[in-house]
Amino acid sequence: MNLKNHNKINFNISLFIVLSILISLILKIFLLTALSLLTGILYLALFHSKNKKIYDEREVSLRQKATDFTFSLFIPTLAISAFLFFFPSLSQLSVFSKGEFEYLESLGSIFIYLVLFLIAVYSITYFVLLNQIGKNHEK
Repeated sequence: MNLKNHNKINFNISLFIVLSILISLILKIFLLTALSLLTGILYLALFHSKNKKIYDEREVSLRQKATDFTFSLFIPTLAISAFLFFFPSLSQLSVFSKGEFEYLESLGSIFIYLVLFLIAVYSITYFVLLNQIGKNHEK
């Protein structure tokens, strides 16, 4: 990854965080506002360094490990919570609602679609990167 791509990624992540804060303030969802602010502060503290030369082998390895760890935690958590959203409607017990379970089922369905999408993206990128590495070793 070169510096130009790194700056694009930083800009897009920062833009997403700012938009999340603005939308949550407009809709008066203060928990989302607080979480967006905390995420923004964490991102700024951890990833915006004053030194722009950040591409040694050790840092690339650390970024890869952080990505793998995040993926290995996020996907199972999202998948388990997706299936748990279906159980209240089946048993007619819920902590989240007072008798209407349609939105929980919808949320569970959305989480399942998201997990499937992330798995597909992971599989495709793994395949593409594996082919690139194979082509580099053949040269």
